[in-house]
Amino acid sequence: MSSVRMQMNDHLKPALKLLLVISLFTIVDYFFHLIPYLHVPQPHYSIAKFLYGSILGCVAYLLLKWYNYSNYDLKPYLNALILASFIILPLQIRYAFIYSYGIIWNIAVISLHFAILFPLAYFILDWDD
Repeated sequence: MSSVRMQMNDHLKPALKLLLVISLFTIVDYFFHLIPYLHVPQPHYSIAKFLYGSILGCVAYLLLKWYNYSNYDLKPYLNALILASFIILPLQIRYAFIYSYGIIWNIAVISLHFAILFPLAYFILDWDD
């Protein structure tokens, strides 16, 4: 029975850490969007970012863990960069087409998103296990 509990903890711990990363990313991003130049987000923006970010983050995390297990280990900063890219780029492309903001605004927001999500993914997630 204890081995089942240990296996459950082994799967639950990364999932909770990933949800923590996405939650912190969403909260910090919301406050950055209160800066007038970055526009106040629509009411559904943060909810959509959390939901889609969680799904994309889980897929990216599982793919990275599988790749690192089956081939060779990537450096932790590369894992964090790939995870951040896998979450940020599809979301930003989606928002670029829906809201049609200019290219400068999109580049600024992508940069901001990387500045927020990359350190969170690098420092909170365990890439060495």
